[in-house]
Amino acid sequence: MTYEMDYEVCKCRHVTLGEIIHAIKEEKANTLEALQELTDAGTACGSCVCKEDDIGEAKLGLYLVDILKKINNE
Repeated sequence: MTYEMDYEVCKCRHVTLGEIIHAIKEEKANTLEALQELTDAGTACGSCVCKEDDIGEAKLGLYLVDILKKINNE
């Protein structure tokens, strides 16, 4: 599945995929903690952090830890 840059990864804080990628690539957020500090993503309910923490009935398609891993491995 392909996601647009305006796809909202963190629903609670309204953080988009584009903002997350910018924080990782341009602001050098290479850890979950740094990413959360820069974007506020994953700091409310935590469902967007990883699949195991997803408390929603309909599971999310993207998680912060997976995005970090993919970009850091490029």
